[in-house]
This record gives sequence, C-alpha cells and structure tokens, in this order.
Amino acid sequence: MKHTKYALLVIFQLLVTLNCVGQREDYVWLQGYSSFFGLDTNTNKWLGISKMDFNNDTMQVSYDSLGINFSRTSTSYCTPDGNLLFYTNGIHIRNGLDEIVEDSWGMNEGQFIVQFAPSIEQKGYRTTQGIVTLPNPAVLGQYYLLHTYWDTSATLGIYCKRVLETLLDMNGNAGHGKVVYKNKPIVENVIGQEMGVCRHANGRDWWVIVNKRYTNCYYRILVDSDGAHLQPSLACAADSIPYNTLSALSFSPDGSKFAYLSVTSGINIFDFDRCSGELSNALSIPLLGLVDSGWVNVGVAISPNNRFLYVGITQYVLQYDLQAADIAASVDTVAVYDGFQSPFGSIFHTMQLAPDGKIYESCGNSETVYHVINQPDKKGDSCQFVQHGIDLPSYCLGVPNFPNYRLGALPNSPCDTLGTSISQPTTRNPQLTIFPNPATEFVVID
Repeated sequence: MKHTKYALLVIFQLLVTLNCVGQREDYVWLQGYSSFFGLDTNTNKWLGISKMDFNNDTMQVSYDSLGINFSRTSTSYCTPDGNLLFYTNGIHIRNGLDEIVEDSWGMNEGQFIVQFAPSIEQKGYRTTQGIVTLPNPAVLGQYYLLHTYWDTSATLGIYCKRVLETLLDMNGNAGHGKVVYKNKPIVENVIGQEMGVCRHANGRDWWVIVNKRYTNCYYRILVDSDGAHLQPSLACAADSIPYNTLSALSFSPDGSKFAYLSVTSGINIFDFDRCSGELSNALSIPLLGLVDSGWVNVGVAISPNNRFLYVGITQYVLQYDLQAADIAASVDTVAVYDGFQSPFGSIFHTMQLAPDGKIYESCGNSETVYHVINQPDKKGDSCQFVQHGIDLPSYCLGVPNFPNYRLGALPNSPCDTLGTSISQPTTRNPQLTIFPNPATEFVVID
C-alpha cells in the first residue's frame, strides 16, 4: 500500500508539472522582412526576421533568416511547451522547419494582392490585428486561422470586406502540415481589418469580434470544434461612436472588457459577456486635441491586472484607469515621442501584451526598435514606459497578433458546462499507463 500511495503522489506531481509547462502557444514572436537580402550596409542592420523568445526567465531577441517576410500581418503558434510549430504572414504558412505548408499558398488571394504584387507577396499581407490562430478543441493538431481580407474599389479604395477561415492540419503530410481548406468566407461586408478574440466562458470555444464599418455594431463569430459560425444578430452599443477609419482593439486579459480605438472617433470601452458575446455599458471617450493630419498610427492594450488601458496615437501614449469612477478623467500621458529615428521615426503603433507581463509596441514605420511598458500594472510614470527600449536585429513594421491562450473557463458562469478551467482536446489519449492495476506492493508507470 505504501508503494501505491507513493505512485499516486508521483502521478499527481507529473500531471501538475505537465499543466504548468503548457499554455505557451504565444511564446515565440516573429517580425521582419526581406530575409533573403542579408545585411544593410548603410545602417549595419539585417534585413530579415527578428525573433522574440519568451521561454526563458527573460525574453531573448535574436536574428533569423527564415524564408518568409512579414509586413504587418503576423502570427505564430507554439506547442504547449513553447516549441515553434508554425507561422504565417497572411499569404502562406510555414512549419517549424521553415517549410511551406502544403496547399497553404494563396491565403487572402484576390484583387488586392494582384494589384500590389509582387511587393505584397514578397513582404506579406498588411492587415493589423488581421489574423489569429485558434486550436480545434476536438482534434489535436488542427487549427482554425481566421483572417481579414482586403479588396479595392473605385468608390472605397482599399477596404476590408471579408473574414475568412483556413483550416490547418499539422498532422497532415507526415507531420509537416497541410491546409485542409482555405479562404472560406465567414463575414461578407465592409468591416474593420482588426479582430478581437476572447475565449468563451466555457473554457473551450472562442469569440471573435469584428466591427461593421460605419456603425457602432459588431459581428460576433463563435469558433468551436466545427469551425467558425457567424451569429445571427449583431452586438450593437447605442451609446458608442461609429468607426470609419484606422482602428485598433484589445480585450482585457480576463475577457471582461473590450476596447476599440478609432482615429476619428476616439475610444469605446465595453463590458463583454463571455457567454453570449454581447457588448454592453458602452463608454465613449473623444481624443480632442490629439487628432491631426499626421495621426496615422494607433494601438491599444490592457494591463495584466485588467486595470489600465494603454492607447498609442502616433506621438502619444495615454493610460486610462478602468477602475476609476471617471475613466475619462483618469487619463495620464505616459509617453511623448522623443524624436528618435531608427531610421525613419520610432513613433507609437500597435501593442501586444506578452507572456512576460510586459506590453510591447511597434513603431508603424520600418524600424529596428520596439517600445516597452515594463510595469503595465502600475499607475502613471510607475508603469515604466521605455521608448525604443528593445533593440531589434532587423527592420519590423508591427507586432504579432495573439489572444490570451491562458484564459480558462469563467467559474460559476451559466455556460461553464465543461467543468475545467483549461481547454483540452476531447480526442487526446492518456499519456500515462499504470500496471498492474490494482496493485499491492509495486506499480510500473509508463
């Protein structure tokens, strides 16, 4: 009996360890372009890929000459223990061996690429927050990629008109990956290019939120084991301001808040229902005095403790306290562009909360630096915003786009039907076997 108790303790420790080292799907970030051109002798910087790795105690930055280029569209996906599995620039997908995944070329194929080829094909697609990877909860190794699609017209110019779905099976092609289908239309209308993504309250499925352009309404897409499903009704917020220009968005890490920023309309902050995907209690904050003809870059992110909203607007970074009685009055300017150039102008653009609890911000221009908020959970200057604080080995235009993969089920919610806080594929086979069973004096754990 003593040996059996010891074996059960070992099993428990193994299971806890397995859970602790998992959830590292966003631990490798990739950005950069023209990786096959090598060193730029004018600036002594590399044309290629900057790799940010969060698997160690501190984030590691390195150079990589991958056979892919990223413009602004970028996402990657790692195994639960942090090994790079695949990545995409919105044009095609490559596996962790830097091989083009079978049948992946031709994502977002259409008039926009034709009109701007070959530069787009060489550098990658150009949507910000325009692609995301969501694992199929029913089939281990399958992934749904949702991506927004640009088109051109005489009246609208370049505009976003669709949300598309691509299914990737990394079990296919002898484990090198294969696309099952690509470019399946989910939404057909004039939309924002940005997608907000939050895990469903059941801890397994996902919500994807996309603005219906020129309105204060949002499409709700439910992604489950059968793929993406457009919900029959829009989520509209009567007290919010419609959007019609360049935007950025962010969910709070716990999924309770959703923020949407527009160049012309300001900030809308909502409560979010993770069960129904509904938005409510809209708060609109105009950004008077900050909008001018040169304001072309935007970005938003929310701190790990869900309290502080950060807003980047080309030359300024603002902080709002989401727990304040008057959120609009809580605004604090935590950064003003200092004029640094590397080489064009390191202004403020897209933001992404990282696994290390810091917020990294791109410059929008082709720069060799990122800005960083070292203590985003702290108020005002204590957040330690450092301009051009991360030196990159190559030119980069944006940051990759990730949801909060570590968000689990909402405890005691009406739709917490799975009884677990961590999403697990339903077809996973047991990884441990014990024999003999039952046992009296010894057991073997395989």
